[in-house]
Amino acid sequence: MTLRAFSLQASVIVLAAVSGLAARPSAAQEVRPTQRQAAPSVPNQGSMPADDAGEYRVDFSAGRVEVDVRLNELELADDVLVVVDRYRLTADELKLSRSDRGIVVDGYGRVAFCRCEDPPVTVSFSGATVAPPTDLLIEDPALRVWGVPVFWLPYLWLRSPSRMGLLPPRIAYSTQDGFLAGAGVHVPFSQKSFVDLEAAGYFEGGVDLRARIATPSNAVRLRWDHLHESMIGVDARGVVHTPGFTSASYRVDALRGERALAATPILLDAAQRYDRARGEVGRHHGRVYYGAGAFMTAARGGAIDELGAWGPTLTLGVGEALGGLGEFDLATKLWTVDDVTEESRTRLEQRALARWHARPGPLSLEVEGAGAGGVNTSPRDAQPFASVGAALELGLPLRRRFGRTDPLLHYVTPLFSASGLYEIERDLVEAEVGSSETGPGERNDGEARLGQISGGVRTSVGRWGERSSLQLEGRAGWVKDDARVARLVMGRALAASDFLGASLHGVTDIDAIGHWEATARTRFGPESSHHLALYVEGQQDLDSRSGRVISGDVLSTEPLFAWYDADGLSSGAEMMLKWSRALSTAVGADMDVKESTLLGVRGSLAYRHPCGCLATVAWAGHRLARRGVDAWLTLDLIP
Repeated sequence: MTLRAFSLQASVIVLAAVSGLAARPSAAQEVRPTQRQAAPSVPNQGSMPADDAGEYRVDFSAGRVEVDVRLNELELADDVLVVVDRYRLTADELKLSRSDRGIVVDGYGRVAFCRCEDPPVTVSFSGATVAPPTDLLIEDPALRVWGVPVFWLPYLWLRSPSRMGLLPPRIAYSTQDGFLAGAGVHVPFSQKSFVDLEAAGYFEGGVDLRARIATPSNAVRLRWDHLHESMIGVDARGVVHTPGFTSASYRVDALRGERALAATPILLDAAQRYDRARGEVGRHHGRVYYGAGAFMTAARGGAIDELGAWGPTLTLGVGEALGGLGEFDLATKLWTVDDVTEESRTRLEQRALARWHARPGPLSLEVEGAGAGGVNTSPRDAQPFASVGAALELGLPLRRRFGRTDPLLHYVTPLFSASGLYEIERDLVEAEVGSSETGPGERNDGEARLGQISGGVRTSVGRWGERSSLQLEGRAGWVKDDARVARLVMGRALAASDFLGASLHGVTDIDAIGHWEATARTRFGPESSHHLALYVEGQQDLDSRSGRVISGDVLSTEPLFAWYDADGLSSGAEMMLKWSRALSTAVGADMDVKESTLLGVRGSLAYRHPCGCLATVAWAGHRLARRGVDAWLTLDLIP
């Protein structure tokens, strides 16, 4: 169970040192302070600058106000309210005075982290010191939930995200790993850039170290966990751009080590088949781009010191729009692969892709051409490879309009499509490395021919103002490879609205109905309220390249690897119930349908106070290959 006690990192009360206090009386009666004078019994309101420059302002109201100009003190009584930014101090009586460290607040009261009149969470105090610009040192703080004290400390120092400070303590428990406890430090560099460092220890003997780095264009999470065995986790993505000079991009998603697949309670993290890392530094010079980078692809959960297949890359490319009628891209890439199980190899490839579209009369015409060629070299030999392909799609777009204001538009387009691909010595390197989106494919060492002819219809209906639409597409045709001619049927559907969201895609062999592949994801109900989400995905005995060809991917610049790496069928569901504006629950499960195996179950309870002063989530779940139940609780006082 993970307990994030409070997230008090966000902005706290902004009372700063005062050089002079000036109460602003209400319109009912004016107060003229001398050495000390009591305010009238009617409520008084006012404000004061909190520093010489007036950059921080404190607003207050009270039934009675006394000002001592000589001692630079302000006494407030009877329903005292002091407000700074989104934070409120309430008390029966308070005295504000100046010190070298800031404003001293003397008296018993409570501080809330929002402006609602009845906040669910407050911190009571017997005194406080407010230092510019945003620090608050509280004496005898007690955390109260709906007025009931639940946690006490002798002192509490709250800091803004723009200041260095401690993170809340972290306490966790799981059946498999036991108890874990630790804390961390927050190190900001600017208003939007920071580093969080956390260290925790397992009671059985072990450590869990984490780092989070965030900037406006970068997000990096690092983790090292050791309990009898070790794991390293990296989830990093971002860009770095120097105007007029260079840009760098990177993406790393990796879990390495003997403990990698067992340390996380999240099913999706453990289910990924491959660790990948890509990075490149390059520059655009007009239409020309050139860059250098590196890549790594390895099976997830491998040894920390095993990098799988990796190597450097060099890229040179040029692209141009063809007068609004199309575009072309031309790229040259040089990369070296170093595999721990094979000798080093170098690949030099040239790729070209061009698209052209036109409207001859009522018809629509799209033509594409692509080609690639190069050589794979090793210390023993050099093997050339090449591929060339073309695709044509001819359609008759028909449209009907219903209504005048924000009309409903219906499109129907009958389609005819033909494409072909010819390959020689295809991809001896990429077959072992895998593409950037899918896993390793099968080696194809000789000539290969692939073609398709298909016909179908595409239809869509939607209303722009409501941002809702429905798209359907169906095709049937012949796909020929070196082994046989297959008759395939493909269907696709996309739906988007507040109540319904769906993405469906399926391919089946007419001559062998049991040979298919499909992906379906649907949502019934609005995302922010009651809804049910379902998914089904898998394949069975269908040639992966044939399925992608009939779907229009024959000219993909990446090799035509399978969408799924094995036959099977997975399914899952998640239901969310919105009990009120503030309270919601969700339950979900995933299973392997073919093997009748439950992969994981989970449930959560979320509460967010209507005024935004409190957000909390309780989560519990169990997944395959992990003993017992995992649970955590997060509590954020400044969401």
